[in-house]
Formats: sequence, C-alpha cells, structure tokens
Amino acid sequence: MKIFINTKKDILLSIVAIVAQFKTAEAVVYHTDSIENGTILHAFSWSFNTIKQRLPDIRNAGYTAIQTSPIQECFIGDNGNKYFGNWIFEYQPISQNIGNYIIGTEDEFKSLCDEAKKFGIKIIVDAVLNHMTTDINNCAPEWRDQNLFHEPKGIDNWNDRYEVTQRDLVGLRDIKTQNPDYQQKVLDMLKRILADGASGFRYDTAKHIELPDDPDYGSQFWPTVLNNGAEFQYGELLQDDTSRDTAYANYMKITASNYGDSILSALNDNDFRAERVMNYNADVHPDRLITWVESHDNYSNDDQKTVYLTNEQIKLGWALIASREQTTPLFFSRPLGGGGGNPQFPNQSQLGDEGDPLYKDASVAAVNFFRNAMVGENEYLRNPNEDSKVLMIERGKKGVVIINLNQDQLNLESVTNLADGDYVNPTNNDTNTNKFKVADSKITGTLLGRSVTVLYNDETPSDSSGNETSGNISINLGMNDETSRNIIINSSVSDDGAEDVGSNEFQDHHHSFKLYFEKPSSWGNDTFAYLYNEIGTIVVELTQWPGKTMTKVNNNDNNNIYSVDISSGFDGSSIIFNDGDNQAPEIGNLGYIIQSNGLYNSNGFLKTYEETSDDHN
Repeated sequence: MKIFINTKKDILLSIVAIVAQFKTAEAVVYHTDSIENGTILHAFSWSFNTIKQRLPDIRNAGYTAIQTSPIQECFIGDNGNKYFGNWIFEYQPISQNIGNYIIGTEDEFKSLCDEAKKFGIKIIVDAVLNHMTTDINNCAPEWRDQNLFHEPKGIDNWNDRYEVTQRDLVGLRDIKTQNPDYQQKVLDMLKRILADGASGFRYDTAKHIELPDDPDYGSQFWPTVLNNGAEFQYGELLQDDTSRDTAYANYMKITASNYGDSILSALNDNDFRAERVMNYNADVHPDRLITWVESHDNYSNDDQKTVYLTNEQIKLGWALIASREQTTPLFFSRPLGGGGGNPQFPNQSQLGDEGDPLYKDASVAAVNFFRNAMVGENEYLRNPNEDSKVLMIERGKKGVVIINLNQDQLNLESVTNLADGDYVNPTNNDTNTNKFKVADSKITGTLLGRSVTVLYNDETPSDSSGNETSGNISINLGMNDETSRNIIINSSVSDDGAEDVGSNEFQDHHHSFKLYFEKPSSWGNDTFAYLYNEIGTIVVELTQWPGKTMTKVNNNDNNNIYSVDISSGFDGSSIIFNDGDNQAPEIGNLGYIIQSNGLYNSNGFLKTYEETSDDHN
C-alpha cells in the first residue's frame, strides 16, 4: 500500500486498525437518510463549483447536507470586489433570478446538485424573501415598483413586533409580503430551485416576516410559500422578545440562537456541567431546532461576536451539539485562516473560495460519523466524578463522545451505559492512549487534554465469552510517510482466533458501475484496483492491497484497457491502479477520485467510457 507523500527516508510504521469502530468498510455511515438526523455544512460564500470540487472531502467528513449562500441575483457592490467582507451583498437580492456573481450560475447550481446526489449529499439553499437591496433603483426593472414594498422606514424599536416585521432591516427595502402576487412569485421560485435539484431551504430573517395571527398586519405568506414540497425547511430566528419561537415552529424548524449563546458561555467559562449545557432554551421541541456553535451572523457581522473562538474551542463545542440526540447541527465554515486571534477576514481567500479546513478536521468528522451511526439512540449526559470539565454524551448502549476541557491528560474511570467491550478512539493516533475498556458498566481509559474522544461500534460488542470480538489489530505497513494514520480494514476475529481479512470481493448493497484503466505497456500482466477513503486522519480500506483484480475488456492486444465492477456506494472514494509493483498515481500522490464509468490512465481521469461491441470482438 503506497499511497502517501514520499520522504527522504523509508520508515516502517505500526498502525492501529480501528476495526473496533467498523467491522467492514461499508459499515461507515457517511450520511443519514434524512437531513434532520445528520449534520449540515454551511459552505459560507463558497461558489457552486468550489462546493462541487470539495464534495469528496465533504462526504468523507460525514455531512448529510450542504447549505449554500443565497443564490438569487444580487447587487454587485464595491465594483464586484470579492474581498470577503463584501459577503453582505449576497443578502441584497435585486430579482428572483437564480445565480449571482459570487456563487455562480443556475446551470452551475444544477450541476452541483446532480453531482451531490452521487455522493448522497443534499443541498439546502439560503433564500432571502423578506427584502431586496437598499435602493430599489438597483433592482431588476420589474422590482422597481414602490408598491411592492412597505414604506421606506427603519426599525426604531426592536421590541415592537410591528416594526420588526413591517419596516426596513438595516436599510434593506422591506417587501410587502402580504401581497398574494408576491407570495406566488416566491412559491414559483422555490419550486424552480427544487426542480434544479435542491432538497430544502434556510429562510433568512424569517422573524421579520409576519405570521397569519399577527394582529392587523398578519398574512398567509408562510403557509403559502412553505407548501413547496421541500424535504427540509428552517427559518432564521435570532431569539428575543419579538421572535415568537413557538408560533414559527408550527410552520418550520427554527434556529436555536439562545442555545448557541449558552454554548459560547460554557466554552468561555470552561464549564460543561450537564445541567448547564442540556437545556436548549426554547419553548419548542428539540427536533424543531437548528443548533450551532457559531453562525455566519455572529461571526461575520460588525460586532464580531464569535471571531475570538479558536479552532480548539469550536471542535469542543461541535462535539457537544453534534453528538446529542435531537436538533439538527449546523457547522459554519469560516473564511480561510479567519478568527481565533487572526482577523475576521484575513485576505487568505476571497468570496467563492473554500473555507477554512476545520470543517473536515479529524475530530469534527469523527463526531459527524458518530451522529450518523447513533440515529434512534437515546442520549444521556453525565459529568464523570462530578468534574464540570469532563462531559460524556452517551447514546443508548452503542456509543459515547467524551469532551475533556482540562488542559492536562487524565485517567477516566466512570460508570457508563456503554456496552461492555474494547474500544479505540479514532481521533487519537497514539496507541498507548487511544484504547478504552468497558467492563461491568464501568469505562476506563486515558483522556488527552482539551480533547474529543469518540467511542462506538457498528454493532454492540460481545464480551470475552461471546462468539465474536471486535478489537484493534496491529499491522505493519511499509510506507514512505512520516505522518501516522489510522487504517480501518475489513477484518474481524472469530472465537478461535483466526483472522478473516476481507477479500477482494465486495458486499454490494448498491447498484454497480465499471471503472476502466489504460494500463501502461511497461507494467506486468496483472492489474489491480485498490480502493480507500480518507476520513480526517483515518484511512478506510475498501479493498485489501493490491486491490480487486481487473479484467481486460477485449482480446485486442493493441488495446490495453482493463475494467472492474465497483459498488455505487463507493462513488467519490479514491482509487489506485497498480500491478503490485508499479502504481498510478505514483508514490507521493493521493489516489484518483472515483467517477462512475470513468476511464483513467497514468495521468488520471480521461473521460466517461462506454464499452462497444468492438470491445468484445
């Protein structure tokens, strides 16, 4: 297995195979069937094409859905300068046409949605329905009619529900949402976006649009536009005395901004007492809530409310909100290099670019996969030994996430609901400290300082008297790399101690497709396809090296094209073609991304290939 970056010296690494976490590669739960049970990546100001390019990373980090920035045609401010501080123009629509200069065209959006479906990822669109830009003369001609808007007057009293819903928000022209014609236009736009491939919506400034029972100025806006057929819909409610959380939650899911503030406060105080972080601070059932550690508002607005947060703090907070049973957690992707002691917008990237790589950090991904695997499991929060700096979020008897806010490493010994067995923490590569044992409802192990520990099995492990044991197996791999990686292999140990390593044959629970490789003439007779996935610092082997044997597609000696059948569940994974000695890509490069029915050569993907009758002559 020769897949990592080449260095000057060859070293032999002993790497832990985390089969305690997954007994087979297909046991990895990349996403949940429904958005509400999974996690959402807010790809803040990423372009459609950028998101499309990063789909393999997003899938391998365990997200079920991606939320885009607003996709309506918007005002081009600052002469189109894509400095990140100009994100505000995304939220200043000038029409209901789809596509803008920051995130791309409608055709690019359709292409993104089509590609995301191949990865099992769903797309949520941020929809701006309350207002247009500040000067309606900058709107498209059909939106310059003053009669489409409320009177041009700002909000003076933020505790007055009428002013909050019927006046201009920070100068943005407030649309007369009581107008049935406007309601129908919105509904038509939302249905068009869904037809383009989206699965749901986030509604910007939702509390600034009236509800049916608001006295004198109520309307049927929300009952009308929400009847669009989307799978998932939620409204931005920054909670206060006018937000009417319970009433809005009768129509859609809502944001739990108060709970976000509670998490910030707990992080600031270094205090994760269960009773402090358990309550969502909303008179709404938790399954109607969207939770976050930070959002684009409290990071990107002028008050820079969460800019001070470090990556470490975000990871600790994310481990808490995403491992819990209910609510739907949203991970905000900051601009590259932003915050945590750096400027809010450090000019390391511009609008349209990928955000900071924290979204695919190993501990973030591990928690996402944990959440995906825990659907249906009840939660129990406890502080071992009443330590307010250590929090365990247990999910039934199946898994636990343990957050240690202490600076120092500590030895854990606690009662637990977790099933008896041996567990390995995939967020820690140190084989001396990443093992945990549960026996007689007590868990023991080592917690690193300021760390997230993730423990679970894809099946409930049996004890030492059972027929099957799930554990860690030490294997030696000759690799040219100085970076330790965890390798998950398709392996189990039976009660007689015989190791059964997964064969080259897949258990195919999906449809299949073919991959093709044009083998160089200098290679040997055999050709193999080795498949793997990277999840943070973890490599999931989908086949054992050197891989699955490929077959020549015809008997023409002048044609050196070989094929292999692949499960569609592996679309978006990585592949290395080899003959046991030579490989493509060469040592020092990561594998090619799998694209269904793709033809590859030593330089990578060539095209989608279709076999013809000539291939079988």
